[in-house]
Amino acid sequence: MKFRLFALVVIVSLFLIASSQLIAELISIRPINQIERNEEKQIESTDLSVEKLKSRLRTSNSLNSYNSKYIFFEARILLNSTSLTEKDFGYITSLLDQVISQSPTWHLPHCYKVIAMNKVYSSQPSIITLNYLQQALNNALQLSLYEVETQRLLLPIIFENWEILEKENKILAEKMAVHALETNNARKLHVLLSIIEHNLMEEFLPLINDKWQRARIMKELTLNDKG
Repeated sequence: MKFRLFALVVIVSLFLIASSQLIAELISIRPINQIERNEEKQIESTDLSVEKLKSRLRTSNSLNSYNSKYIFFEARILLNSTSLTEKDFGYITSLLDQVISQSPTWHLPHCYKVIAMNKVYSSQPSIITLNYLQQALNNALQLSLYEVETQRLLLPIIFENWEILEKENKILAEKMAVHALETNNARKLHVLLSIIEHNLMEEFLPLINDKWQRARIMKELTLNDKG
């Protein structure tokens, strides 16, 4: 009798957990889709929309706190909001650190921490904020050089800050960019044009094997010499 009662309690508990997880997923579908669309179209979220999306994500997290993606997407919606204060950046960083602590091998939270630290450094340039940016970038690069999404998120920041990057980060970044040029058919032209735009042609020319890409860079270098 006791065993049957125990088994019933276990079954009911598992059912309630599964139900909570399902409800959490259903509640989060709309805000997550909205956040991803806003990022893709580079639409900044208004304070009102941020609060609505945050509320739904926090409800999902309360129902299923074992899934760190709800916290992750709260950080992302805040990063994409129209007005960010120093306090906001501190809160965003704490959210991302919480996600990283729960899921240390998940590469995307590391990438978004780089985005956060880059925004902090851009608004408050100092040795301290630069060190935070360098460390966040190094962690992300060490974890995933060859993920397409990592390359999409990090290469623009890398090219923008090339002159101030530490040597180790530059070496890792070169590997990432060359890999994108060799394998990512959808973005290789964009990466090449970014190298040209940021005048990093001399750094990358010895690393590139593709004949057309080398010819394009050499053409730009020749034009620069004539100019």
